[in-house]
Amino acid sequence: NRIFWTAGYNVPSDHVFTFRKEQLQIEPGAKYKDPQLHEHPFDVHELDSVLFTAAQREDGAYRALASQLLDGKPKGGFSPDGQRDDDANDRVRHEHRRELRGLRVLAAWLNHTDMKEDNTLDMYVDDGGRRYLKHYLLDFGEALDGHGAEKGRKEDGYENFIDWEMQTKATFAFGLWKRPWEDLKPTPWPAVGSFSATPFHPRAWREAYPFWPFVEMDETDAYWGAKLVMRFDRPMLEAIVNEAKLSDPAAARYLVDTLLARQKAIGLAFLDAVTPLDDFSITPERLCMTDLAVSYRLARPGTVEWLDGNKVIAAQATDAAGRLCIRTPRSDTYKVFRLRIRRGDDTRPVMELHIKGGPKARILGIIRAAR
Repeated sequence: NRIFWTAGYNVPSDHVFTFRKEQLQIEPGAKYKDPQLHEHPFDVHELDSVLFTAAQREDGAYRALASQLLDGKPKGGFSPDGQRDDDANDRVRHEHRRELRGLRVLAAWLNHTDMKEDNTLDMYVDDGGRRYLKHYLLDFGEALDGHGAEKGRKEDGYENFIDWEMQTKATFAFGLWKRPWEDLKPTPWPAVGSFSATPFHPRAWREAYPFWPFVEMDETDAYWGAKLVMRFDRPMLEAIVNEAKLSDPAAARYLVDTLLARQKAIGLAFLDAVTPLDDFSITPERLCMTDLAVSYRLARPGTVEWLDGNKVIAAQATDAAGRLCIRTPRSDTYKVFRLRIRRGDDTRPVMELHIKGGPKARILGIIRAAR
């Protein structure tokens, strides 16, 4: 929850805590429904049967989770494609929304395989007189190998639940093809399961049930998602993992180390697949930019090339931090820079930077995948 919230998504506020049975009180008249939806009094006997299914610590305490009751009126989950007929603000088809297509990168990082409509929720909120739908992501119980640890599903993150490609391939290989997940070993900590940075190939990662926006993700969506992932540093991840209150500090350290290793794989797969020039700033005198692959230590400094059509007309190396500044055009004109990064003999795809120069210089737009 905290990672997705930090990345900018709406999630409930969840908190891990412990309690003892003697701290609980049953409200007079409390009832519960059985599988046939018949109501029965909820008494101490029923409480004991509930607690019997939960793991109890040596000191007699139980580990529990408190989840925020969201404000507003629930309006169901949002579909992976199309638009809501009852929401005038829903103007972009869901499979075309970058925050859903690029979400695949974060999901791959965290092995959040259970991405589906059931695990989303739209709440109709009243925000000081402004009424609108607020979109939430819910239920990350299968992330970080939660599902694999619970169900013994090593294939989570490597295959869809019903995967015609991988399962057909395995069938006709007659056992001669070793699937990528077969060598996965569980960690010493049940709370972590088999969550690992090896093998982890971000482009090959798969959710349990095909989620249409993930299928539609392109290189620019992936770049957007990778930027979100790369902003998490070790102190931030340590603080987040600390909120899980894992019983063994070694498990917490392993989890942070694994997240950082998977983060690097994400950066190499998606950030440096395009020309990763970003953090643009402009004044009447200077236009500055940063090569994010260098800034995040994924690549060595390269050269920024300016193109006219497909012809290189100028080139300038970045500094050791990937930073580069050039003069801004003095005239108050619209100008398009076609840029790409060269690293040795390798070049990244061309991108476009649209600016207006002069005394009121400003950046007008970026086309990450230019033609």
